[in-house]
Amino acid sequence: MKMLVEISGIPENIMNVLIKNGIFKTKSEVIRAGIMKLGDEYDPLIIKPITDKRALKKIMQIEDDVKKGRKRWLSEEEALVPYKNILKKISR
Repeated sequence: MKMLVEISGIPENIMNVLIKNGIFKTKSEVIRAGIMKLGDEYDPLIIKPITDKRALKKIMQIEDDVKKGRKRWLSEEEALVPYKNILKKISR
């Protein structure tokens, strides 16, 4: 996704210092890192597992397959079918 973002004041200063000190190479990297940090703070159950590059690559592959009609997303009930017996034992 491409977008135009205007950043000024303190956020702009922070961005410039992060780039100047070599923490990030580009403004886009700073913005992506900030978004990931927000995701980490507000929804760790979703963001934490996808920080692994292999897992992220697999998720992106699945999303592509879904878009192309080769696969479909499962409902929660469908996804849990293989674990039905285990879930029964746990809930006792």
